[in-house]
Amino acid sequence: MLQTKRAYTEKEINGLHLRIYASHQYLYSDAVKILFNHLSTSKNRNIGLATGATFEPFYAELVSQCKAMGKERLEVNTFNLDEYLGLSRDDPNTYATYMQRHLFSKIAVEGSFIPNSNAAYPEIEASFYENLIRSKGGIGLQYLGIGTNGHIGFNEPGTATDTITHTVELSESTISSNSIYFKTARMPHKAITMGIGTILSADKIVLIATGKSKSAAIMGSVMQDPSPDVPASALRMHGNATILIDAPAASSLRL
Repeated sequence: MLQTKRAYTEKEINGLHLRIYASHQYLYSDAVKILFNHLSTSKNRNIGLATGATFEPFYAELVSQCKAMGKERLEVNTFNLDEYLGLSRDDPNTYATYMQRHLFSKIAVEGSFIPNSNAAYPEIEASFYENLIRSKGGIGLQYLGIGTNGHIGFNEPGTATDTITHTVELSESTISSNSIYFKTARMPHKAITMGIGTILSADKIVLIATGKSKSAAIMGSVMQDPSPDVPASALRMHGNATILIDAPAASSLRL
């Protein structure tokens, strides 16, 4: 996509690099370009991926750019942030199914890793997933969304910043926000998620947020003192975190 001028306003606030976009088109185009730039400059080809409505346009743009370049395969290992518990792996509501639908059925990758939604022993599965990430060399580039309550992954308010991959009871606000995607089944109330400490161990982090509903969470993450009450505020301690947001998501920031 040809851009004749910069399509965003750039800010450095409290250790975070912000890009505020007027157009989703440029936001998602740039989010994918960050991935390709990382792959061209870093030996660590382990990519942490997120899911949800925010990331559907990201995967559509990634597939589009790959096809424009004649790429049918990406030489990367992907690690998803989280997964619901208590669902069969081929359940249409799992994030494994989401990833297949939006990315893996269209572009091949070297390896794809997602926690087992049907694990008989979830705590052991969480430990296995954490050790798998470490054994592969850690995450080079981690993509994140953000919940309306400031969660990253499924790390709900109150989660310590040094947590590693663990099981979690989902908050009422998360259940309320996500239950709209469960058309024919009850949404699970438990999940496995990378911990905040796992996320912060990534070399580079990119958080994407769009829409007015995310504005309070963005404001708390960027402007307030880091606190477990707003899990995404931990990104201020990372040193190489970029936040890509549209104007509605930035509307509560005091700029």
